[in-house]
Amino acid sequence: MVLAFFPTEDSWQQVYFIGNFAETSRLVCPVLLNSPVVALIMSAPIFLDANKWRLGAYIQREVFTGLTVGGSSDARLNSARKLYVNRLQVFTFSEQITYSLVINPFIWGEGTTVTVWEYTGEVN
Repeated sequence: MVLAFFPTEDSWQQVYFIGNFAETSRLVCPVLLNSPVVALIMSAPIFLDANKWRLGAYIQREVFTGLTVGGSSDARLNSARKLYVNRLQVFTFSEQITYSLVINPFIWGEGTTVTVWEYTGEVN
């Protein structure tokens, strides 16, 4: 399934920003998302060479299932997607559901930030 969307600057809403986070195994966007289209950028000043992309994190969607297994009622959808440092990326998903966005970084420290935007326009 191919999604059709026609973004303008007004059709994006910033929903999450975190900076200078410490070593952690997971960041969870505190806002539940509904759009099958999101944009993310992970910035890290230690990797300023624009010609070299460095893998900075994996992202996944997590949904509430209502089934409790191992003390958790959340499940991860699809496989993880790669988030590169200092590169704005748009991610599309085929299902339009309510989900949490989970970011599993392996780069952190002073000056490192993650920003998430949700597409608010029409998706076909």
